[in-house]
Amino acid sequence: FWWTASICATFGAIWAHPEDAHADKAFFAELLAGQRARYRLERRFYDPEGRVLWMREEVFAPQGRNFQLQTPGTRAVALVEDITRGKVAETELQVTREAIHNLYQVIVDRHLDLLEKMQALLKMGCRRFDTETGVLGEMVENGFEILQVVSPDERIRRGKVYERSVELGDWPEPIVARNTRLPEGE
Repeated sequence: FWWTASICATFGAIWAHPEDAHADKAFFAELLAGQRARYRLERRFYDPEGRVLWMREEVFAPQGRNFQLQTPGTRAVALVEDITRGKVAETELQVTREAIHNLYQVIVDRHLDLLEKMQALLKMGCRRFDTETGVLGEMVENGFEILQVVSPDERIRRGKVYERSVELGDWPEPIVARNTRLPEGE
């Protein structure tokens, strides 16, 4: 489809992400002035519901016999591709790589003993799963023993055994944690 300069400016101003709103302004001006034949960039826009979409744009000013215009350089063709899925996947991959790197750093740290490593891993898990309490335990005869814990208070302590019939209820119902965050830096 054909875009006039005013349509491009209006589209960019209304739907462009604030940090990317002027990303192509200079390129587009060069295109209209005939200093550039085309440009390509990736930037963010909002959809009508306010969600961020990543778009790859390729904009060019057609030239040649079939595209003779009364005022050369006043129109452009824009090819727009939604690349949101790829950008989301890139972000998720980066987060996963960082988590694996951090996990590896704790595991291979020779200055930490086993209990310190378990504490560090539980804290990492709490941050990753957005909860304030992390528990490592094992099933024992008729209950669940806490081997290691990260908790903002002393309600759950290492070494405590929760008895099946009294404190945990009937098996195999899961124990559900509240979704709260640890303070930063822990």
